[in-house]
Amino acid sequence: MQAESKYQDIHLLALQVKEGNQKAFNILFDKLWEPLYRHTQSIIMDEPASKDIIQEIWIDYWNRRALIQTDNIRAHLFKAAKYKAFNYLRDHKFVPVQLEVLELLPQEEFTIEEEQGSVTLLHNALTDSMNKLPSQCRSIFKMSRLEGYTNDEIASKLNISKRSVENQLSIALKRIRTDLKAHEFASVVCMLYLL
Repeated sequence: MQAESKYQDIHLLALQVKEGNQKAFNILFDKLWEPLYRHTQSIIMDEPASKDIIQEIWIDYWNRRALIQTDNIRAHLFKAAKYKAFNYLRDHKFVPVQLEVLELLPQEEFTIEEEQGSVTLLHNALTDSMNKLPSQCRSIFKMSRLEGYTNDEIASKLNISKRSVENQLSIALKRIRTDLKAHEFASVVCMLYLL
């Protein structure tokens, strides 16, 4: 009942903001700034960038308040934060396929803790699995899947045969798939990241 009242309060504040009520905007800002920041920070793991993103979202919301058509401003702001975070990661060499995996995480019916947990779990599982690989195998996997090098380019850079690159990638993919099978997103990761 208390959560329902909280969302009704947010809805009423959003209606007042739409009419240009600065005080309602400030109250809404106070209620949602911290959860939006934590959500963004859990995705990009960069404190100054997360604060900048949240600042941009609030400025954009105020500037476009009369044009925004939504019955759930909270969900709208969280979705805006998510997309701005994804854009930030894309522009800062985050792997496109990781963005695709994150894109498949729940968008509407979620708790912030669940979404943050999914993002963190995905990041940690991939990192842990890659870190367990032997050094050369890990390097080849990162060059292939994270840096976008072809097998020929990797072979040339490392001064090894293309066949060795293919074998090392096969080993890496098999080990990572095995490690990720324990997680609920394993099929998504395997489909997008490891094929």
